[in-house]
Amino acid sequence: MQLCGHTHDGQIFPGNLTVKLFWENPCGYLKKGNLNSIVTSGVGVWGPAMRVGTDSEICTITVHFSNY
Repeated sequence: MQLCGHTHDGQIFPGNLTVKLFWENPCGYLKKGNLNSIVTSGVGVWGPAMRVGTDSEICTITVHFSNY
């Protein structure tokens, strides 16, 4: 499992629309082969209040392991 950063989902409108041109999964869930990708738009609590027209988000991930 790898946990990384976030894309801000465009932090300022209309960036939340154009960010989809640069990232295959700019926000949300994507399953591609054996890869499960979950990307949040970020919390938006650090720095100046610049999030306009987009949502802040925290995601809970539940992982289940099975024996082969």
